Amino acid sequence: MKNLFNSTEIATIFLDKEMNIRNFTPEASTLIKIRKSDVGRPIGDIATNIKYKYLESDIKQVLDRLIMKEEEIQTNDGNWYLMRIVPYRTSEDVIDGVVVTFVDINQRMIAEKKIKDALKYAESLINTIKEPVLVLDHDLKVFSSNKYSMKNSI
Repeated sequence: MKNLFNSTEIATIFLDKEMNIRNFTPEASTLIKIRKSDVGRPIGDIATNIKYKYLESDIKQVLDRLIMKEEEIQTNDGNWYLMRIVPYRTSEDVIDGVVVTFVDINQRMIAEKKIKDALKYAESLINTIKEPVLVLDHDLKVFSSNKYSMKNSI
């Protein structure tokens, strides 16, 4: 099992019902500053490298409601991760803590920002044209228009 978790390269932390650290993958130590000597300590006692102040309350909520929590979070150095907190069920289907995973989504977030910036740039170009302009999609439905299109359509 340990080889499986280490080969996924996903930052993972296993906590018991009291929110004490049970185990973690090496990647987790880049986000939550944990060492092997921290096993058994409460997660709230450990410093983090993430810009997210609700980690403890989210873990408590997952333990109370038994519903997964998912959040896009950023590290102090600007990288993005998808954090998932899920109840940990034993083979007897008993809740015995939570598993917190952090999946690197930095490339996706960079791509999304580039797309948003390109769309904003295209819209600003369309709005500089002083004649009505409509941008149609492949079904000939209006995708976008400039401010002169709206003014002259009434």
